[in-house]
Amino acid sequence: MQRLLPALMLLAACSAATEPSSTASTVLAGSYTATSINGIAMPVAVAPLPDGSKQEIIADRLWISGPAGVSGVMWRVVVRTTKGTDSRIDSTTFTGTFTANLATAQTTFGPVSASGRTLTFRVNDGSVRVYQRND
Repeated sequence: MQRLLPALMLLAACSAATEPSSTASTVLAGSYTATSINGIAMPVAVAPLPDGSKQEIIADRLWISGPAGVSGVMWRVVVRTTKGTDSRIDSTTFTGTFTANLATAQTTFGPVSASGRTLTFRVNDGSVRVYQRND
C-alpha cells in the first residue's frame, strides 16, 4: 500500500478539462465496478514491496454524479496486502470533479469514455481500467 498510495494521491493532483454538456452528465452518471486493469481481470497484482509483501487490487469502484460544471467523481480502490500468512485489506477513496462532453469526460484522475454499460478510464498513471455500470 505504501507504493500505491503516493501514486494514487499524485493522480488526484492532476486535472484537465473539456467543454461541459449536461447530456453527457446524464449519460455517464452512475456507479461502476472495475472488471479489469490493463487487460488483467480482478484481482490485479501490484508490484511487490521491499519487505516481501504482495499487494493486489481486489476492488475498484467509480461513481460519477451531478450536472455538468458542478459534477463530482469518487474513486475507491481496495488493496489486499499479504506477507506470509498475514493479510490486511485497506481502501483509499479519492474525490474530484469531471467536466463532460457527450459520452466522454475529463476527471481529476484522467479521461473516461462510455460505450453502452462499459466505461473506460484512462488514469493519469498510465493504467487503463474497464468498468461495468452497476445501475
